[in-house]
Amino acid sequence: MLISNSDFVYNKEAIYVAETANNSPELAALSCVPPYLSFVISEDNWYGKTGYPPPNINLSGFSSVLPEEYAPLFSAALSLASTTAASYGKDNTIPWTFYECAALKIPSIPVTPVEVASVPFGPWFPDPEME
Repeated sequence: MLISNSDFVYNKEAIYVAETANNSPELAALSCVPPYLSFVISEDNWYGKTGYPPPNINLSGFSSVLPEEYAPLFSAALSLASTTAASYGKDNTIPWTFYECAALKIPSIPVTPVEVASVPFGPWFPDPEME
């Protein structure tokens, strides 16, 4: 799904995605199924005074504990969002969950179904937070 050219201001959550792989008997038979099989592309959306949505969980502790070979995966998963919700306030969050696979030796890492492809330089409509 693509969401583009929208303003998310004073929302509790701009985008909420349920784990798309849950409750599927076909997938339950497989090991290490990722939590998200569907994705949202956020393109040129405004998320309040900073323009970026924060994650709905604190991700700051993960970058230093992941094995080196998973650093690129974690960096890619972070998209353009900050690693701490405190950096951008608590509104307009994007969802994250944790994924791990002992069979493939993948440690617990945060993943999101939302890819923030780009943000505009300012809101599309008058934003009371910017005044």
